Amino acid sequence: MSSQPTGASVVGVEYEYKWRVDAVAEDWKAEHPESGDHLIQAVLNAAAPKLGGEHGAPHTFAQSALYFDTPSWQLNKSGLSLAALVNYGAMTGTGWLVLKETVRYAGRRRDALEIGDSMSTGEFASAVARGDAAPLQRLRRRFDSAPEGLAPYGRAVQRRRKVLWRLGDGIMLGLTLDSTKLTPSAASLEMGTQHWWFEIEANSSDSRALAALDDLAAEAAVVFHAEPVDETKPQVAARLSGWDGEAV
Repeated sequence: MSSQPTGASVVGVEYEYKWRVDAVAEDWKAEHPESGDHLIQAVLNAAAPKLGGEHGAPHTFAQSALYFDTPSWQLNKSGLSLAALVNYGAMTGTGWLVLKETVRYAGRRRDALEIGDSMSTGEFASAVARGDAAPLQRLRRRFDSAPEGLAPYGRAVQRRRKVLWRLGDGIMLGLTLDSTKLTPSAASLEMGTQHWWFEIEANSSDSRALAALDDLAAEAAVVFHAEPVDETKPQVAARLSGWDGEAV
């Protein structure tokens, strides 16, 4: 979520592929302080001959997330996540309450509805309790009633290294390497485990944008010698907190 004034709302669909790259990222990190630059550049170099376009320099930002679910893991089982997000920097003190809902998988590409409300970080708990924010209203419609017992179950603190790739005609793809520490909410941050994800995304349903994203995914799979994964960060955090991974 980008920086927006408090009280703003955003609704959109995100089209993404993601890889767990823990081993390869740690190998790169041992050799290069900015491992994200080298991993991202490897994918850019592989895909550039086919896709063309121009990309900017990598930029870094830090983000934290607090994940919510019911005691029975109703959201994770249903392919949804509810998170309180804080981006650090100029808008420190302002965050987003965000719902992501998997709409479908097109092959290994995840298409997810994203609904977010911007608010002061001090409002997160009361917004979840009241249930009147747009993400909570969507949950109520999704389940025909408000989920009971929503509470934090896990935290993520991550450093994101991101590149925007402009392909012309308004088509833009994002490439991101996330270094993420996941911690069950009842544990101290020192007890967290480190994970790495590489993500590519498009925020347009334009057939040319999705075709370019699919081509980029094919090249990334070759670079990483692995297919994209389906499991999301909130689901990994839920497993660390006791969810058995069972879906509805």
